[in-house]
Amino acid sequence: MILNKLRFYINKNNLDLQMILNSMGFTQQVHEISFQDFYYFLRQVYPEITTEEADYCFKKTDTDNSSSISVSELKHMLLENGIKLDRQFQTMPTFERKESETFNRISP
Repeated sequence: MILNKLRFYINKNNLDLQMILNSMGFTQQVHEISFQDFYYFLRQVYPEITTEEADYCFKKTDTDNSSSISVSELKHMLLENGIKLDRQFQTMPTFERKESETFNRISP
């Protein structure tokens, strides 16, 4: 359930997870991410997440039960659950309502 919420929230807000990971200093060279770092990342992505939901996600990602996860494990879990790492759109399209109840895209 929480992974569906995350996916919806990320898509709705057109979040760039790779940019968030980079801004937090998480790179492929960082070998371990603690639960605290993981929870901080999730709160950056989805501020309403609870500790219990973050714990569930962490345990699902920590497949070797090492009490830490790698950036590649995190990316794999996100992609496996249909969560894109980059933005869906570079800039969000805008729409205007026409009298015919159809929507036309307006170029930015």
